[in-house]
Amino acid sequence: MSVEKKVFAEVTKTIIDNFEGGYYNPAWHHLGPLYAYSGETMFGLDRKNFTSPSPAWKKFWAIIDSNKNQATWVWNYGGGFYRNQLQDLAVEIMYPVYEQYASQTMSTKLRAIVESDPKLLLHFVYGVWNGAGWFTQFAGFLNKKVASGVVDKDLLQSYALQSRKDSTNSIVKKSGFDMENVWAKLPTITEIQKKS
Repeated sequence: MSVEKKVFAEVTKTIIDNFEGGYYNPAWHHLGPLYAYSGETMFGLDRKNFTSPSPAWKKFWAIIDSNKNQATWVWNYGGGFYRNQLQDLAVEIMYPVYEQYASQTMSTKLRAIVESDPKLLLHFVYGVWNGAGWFTQFAGFLNKKVASGVVDKDLLQSYALQSRKDSTNSIVKKSGFDMENVWAKLPTITEIQKKS
């Protein structure tokens, strides 16, 4: 079982557009308290705190290194001409991470539900950005709900949102409220699959 790459790509781009934003470079004094421990970052991919064996990871940063400059690559810069290419590479980087986390933490039943619902899928794909610990926590919480007989997607969505909103981590907590707004604009899985 695995999520269709095309669907994953659409969800990833939604995350980049609505949650993660653009470029950040501490060496260029892009200041902000939320980024106190971050390295150079693009689309939420932190060069210091996240690594990937994917060739796409090297290509992603090679493009940035070859083109960045302090005049244009200001805080939250979206990549300009390279945005689409960098987004596609972000998909290549994060897809195997999602697959790994999902196979390790989700029950078969939960995963089938999640990957048939764009809202729950967004919750978990963004969980990859949140980190392995958060992904595992989110999966464990919903695994218990599904094991107890809860399979209604609306109920599982509300539990997923609540698990974010109740977090003691301010960033994860805020993401729950933001996610609710983003969910309202999501296409269905079928609509995503039909896109050319």
